[in-house]
Amino acid sequence: MAQVSKENIDLCYPLLSEQQKTDLTKRSLRETGKTIMETPFAWASPGAACMQSIISVEGKAELDERRARGQGIIFVIPHLGNWEVINHFLGSHYALTHMYLPNRSPAMEELIQACRSRAGTNFVAAGISGIRSQLQILKAGGVIGAMPDQEPDVHTGKFARFFGQPALTSQLIPGLARRTSAICVVAYCKRLGDGAGFKVILKQVDLGSPDETISIQALNDAVENVVSRIPEQYLWSYKRFRTREDGDKELYHFPDNPVSVLVEKTIIRGLLRITSLLNLASLHLLSALLAGYILLIRGKHLKVTSRNVSICYPQQDDAEKKHLVKTSIREFSKAIFEIGKVWYCNDIHFHSMLLSVEGLENMIEGSAIVMTPPLGNREVVLRYLGQRFNTSEYYHPNSISSFDELIRQQRCSMGIALLDHTRLHRLKLLEKLRDGEVITLCPDQQPRLRSGAFIPFFGVEALTTLTLPYLLRDTYPALVFGIALREEAGFRLHLHPCDYDTGADDKTILLDINRQFEEVVTANRNQYRWSDKRFNIRPQGAEKLYRP
Repeated sequence: MAQVSKENIDLCYPLLSEQQKTDLTKRSLRETGKTIMETPFAWASPGAACMQSIISVEGKAELDERRARGQGIIFVIPHLGNWEVINHFLGSHYALTHMYLPNRSPAMEELIQACRSRAGTNFVAAGISGIRSQLQILKAGGVIGAMPDQEPDVHTGKFARFFGQPALTSQLIPGLARRTSAICVVAYCKRLGDGAGFKVILKQVDLGSPDETISIQALNDAVENVVSRIPEQYLWSYKRFRTREDGDKELYHFPDNPVSVLVEKTIIRGLLRITSLLNLASLHLLSALLAGYILLIRGKHLKVTSRNVSICYPQQDDAEKKHLVKTSIREFSKAIFEIGKVWYCNDIHFHSMLLSVEGLENMIEGSAIVMTPPLGNREVVLRYLGQRFNTSEYYHPNSISSFDELIRQQRCSMGIALLDHTRLHRLKLLEKLRDGEVITLCPDQQPRLRSGAFIPFFGVEALTTLTLPYLLRDTYPALVFGIALREEAGFRLHLHPCDYDTGADDKTILLDINRQFEEVVTANRNQYRWSDKRFNIRPQGAEKLYRP
């Protein structure tokens, strides 16, 4: 919470000094703590006690005048002050119907709704039925509420500025305002000092512009205006800017404690160094133990592998699918134990493990993009490319800080530059390709929704990076699949050409690439890493494929 709050405040208040930002972060966390401790009071104490805690109300008289004319009301309720106490006030005075996101835990959801319903507020779950319900209420002159500063579903919403930052913002509130001519009111419950109680503020705003872009920006401006009055009482610990525009740097990736990272790095590096001393036969013997453990505990890797095999090869019978799952887990385990060997063995030993290199002629002239999927041993391909070419990797940081640091150090020692997934680095990729260099990227790594397109992969819609057609159309490089297939004695490196038409549109180019990618995987499917959640992000309305 502290790290998220600090990053949000750094973004939203760039002109404050570092000390001022730190002070605001501390005050915000203290106010959030008060909200947490006040929640049992709001949920469990008698309604009269909650109402008595509200010392004053601002803006109610003006609102009631307009309300008397039969207009519906949309209460815009940001995470400011105490949003649980204000439910009592709005439920008691306006028979509020509030849209919300249900809790994932059925038991917790039942408890929350039992407590909240005492306030007179009716809660409806976010979704199509909830929207229809709210629309009907407004058309009948009723009152609804919604929180404007929660990120909408990844498939919906538009970006609008919030404290100068692009924030994915729900179109629901402005859309309902346009369709019903309802009164829009920003409502929040300010916490008074020394436990004196609360002040409710109701501020009418105009969100009914026929221009959707203007109305969404007006919504964020209205919330920003009230937050600026008491910024310490805003929930800065919410990841408001989690979804980014295409090419923007990802936020909320915090390094772990430096001491723990150092300890983890030391242990991991030590284990990798030890495994680097063993021959491949010994490593593969050890990997059988890891594979057996994964199959025994029936954990996440096995479940995801089974699901992917099932949906990508629906024509296979159960016995064939089980065999592929087990074989894939064993090959995945081998790749884990081979990392130390590939990273730390000397050059002579490394090249002795390369039984053959096929397709090098596809890399001789000019620039090249080498797609390095998790097929066989990807690290073998990267080390070979780093030694032979000026190579950069389009890199997605590892979520484990210690392993991310090790990867970055090892790529540097291999002679590979890492370029993170940002707009600036995508431009650098173009420059490097124009200079005749080699770029590597993983073709089946899911991008952010707005920097990808859904393209069939084994008949399933898979979010696929648009960086590929972007680079191909501008620089016309060679395009190959770089694959190091595993054998008992070593690896056979294949630089398999991939055809593409630069005159085609993005989707056609990606369709061609995925079709050829399927052929490569199918020819070597036992060594493909089926344990990745390749289809985690789904098209709007599609069923989720990976259940908890």
